[in-house]
Amino acid sequence: MSLEIKIVNATIDIFREKGVKFTMDDLANRLGVSKRTLYENIDSKETLLNLLVDEVFDSVTEKGKEVINDDSIGDLEKLKGVLTILPTSYDTIDYTKIHEVKKFYPKIYEKIIYRLDLTWEQTDELVKKCINEGLIKKVNIYLMKSILTGSMRILLEDNKLREEKIDYSETMKNIVDIMFDGLAIK
Repeated sequence: MSLEIKIVNATIDIFREKGVKFTMDDLANRLGVSKRTLYENIDSKETLLNLLVDEVFDSVTEKGKEVINDDSIGDLEKLKGVLTILPTSYDTIDYTKIHEVKKFYPKIYEKIIYRLDLTWEQTDELVKKCINEGLIKKVNIYLMKSILTGSMRILLEDNKLREEKIDYSETMKNIVDIMFDGLAIK
């Protein structure tokens, strides 16, 4: 495993514990390397957080491709799966602490939102396919995307999940279930 991957994994662990308030000293100690070695690979905490954002979203995109290419499940299940993806290799990230990024690293938060909006291409195609197959109602894809990304943004920006001890992954599944099934008991 490359040092860069070890650094990212250690950052995830420290982020889960301390949020964005971790120090490069914390990271160096966790890795068992000197700060000098750390800075030879990552020039700043901001660079590290940018790398982490890219790794997480790249993982989501890759997982989405796997779900879409899975011939063992139908298109409707694929759509539900794609809409609730969390990056599997980084499933220990505490998403309830992302609101801290907005406060302390607004440019990185903007990147998170940008990447959140960017990851919809494969999902858009799957939604169109499900509409054409009669699996879901004809909906305005932009509106559907706006509802989901708006929900994600609220969850990422708000500290309520943490206060209420609500799991982000379970919350996203509930949001998608509500969107797919509505609130009516059938």
